[in-house]
Amino acid sequence: MTAAATAHRLEQQLHARGLDLCRWFSVRRYNGLVADTRYHLPVGGASGASAMAGGPYALLVGNTRRLWPLFRAWCSQQSQPLPPHPLNAYVDGAVEEALRAAGVGDALPADAVRVHDVRYAHETSADRLLPIQTAAHAAGLAYYLRAAGLSVHTTFGPWIALRAVVLWDTTSASAASLAEWEEVWRGLDDERKGVAALPECPFTDAQQTELVDRANMLVETCGRFRPSYAGVEEAAPANTVSQMLSAWYAASNSTVPDEALHWIGRVCALNQEPVMAATATAATPTNISVLASCPAPPWLGWLLLRQRAAEMLDIDDEHARYSAEQTAYHYGRRRDLL
Repeated sequence: MTAAATAHRLEQQLHARGLDLCRWFSVRRYNGLVADTRYHLPVGGASGASAMAGGPYALLVGNTRRLWPLFRAWCSQQSQPLPPHPLNAYVDGAVEEALRAAGVGDALPADAVRVHDVRYAHETSADRLLPIQTAAHAAGLAYYLRAAGLSVHTTFGPWIALRAVVLWDTTSASAASLAEWEEVWRGLDDERKGVAALPECPFTDAQQTELVDRANMLVETCGRFRPSYAGVEEAAPANTVSQMLSAWYAASNSTVPDEALHWIGRVCALNQEPVMAATATAATPTNISVLASCPAPPWLGWLLLRQRAAEMLDIDDEHARYSAEQTAYHYGRRRDLL
């Protein structure tokens, strides 16, 4: 199989498993954006050497809302109890399966360009940490508004997740193999590569200021820069969802769109006790009643920040935004939704 066919097949295999955002990018470009050398990626392979003047490239892997039904189907097929972090386990397995199916593993000849490592966004050991939002920026996949902690895609806005970076070993590759892959990496169209200019900020100055101010406020009130994805919740503000929504949108001299209001009500209902969650199984206007009595969950501000960014960019919510179930799982870790 040619290098071009292999690259295409790998992307197809990842897409089939719900990892539908794939973008090649220059490792050197990424390293140039990261001041702290502890987070640099190896240029070429485990030894850190490469014979390629312009490369090598790595493959950034992420997903949109398309992952959710495939992930839930995988959960339902498991004969054993789900692991502590089911989504991480699914992503690990999906990437490994895709690599095997694409034929880029150990079965390749010794002088071939091959995958030598996969860095996952959920890894926490010091030698494996990866600023994956910076990688997505280097790849041209999503603009990184660092001060607000937001990565924004041109089509899907903030409704994306960044999962992994696939690294390639070129240190033992033959000149012919190197040339073939370098031609592939150089020739990938702008839809999939990161060699074009870095993404431009999609927000106006005023919009940037609003988002950054909101993020700073959340850091002060929640004590964290991210919602807790391990199921450990910080103390919630002493108000209801309705009160928090009113304060949030009043500060920006705007009103929450009706459709977004129903969606937020559904997400918050799903995050409550099973009896209340049952009322949210149908997307009906009655979900709005939840907002007046439902305590604001500790992560709601971070969700509203994401929603506000999408509104600023006029992102098509119907096709881009996560479903209420997916959102409730990501933010509230409701395993019963699986």
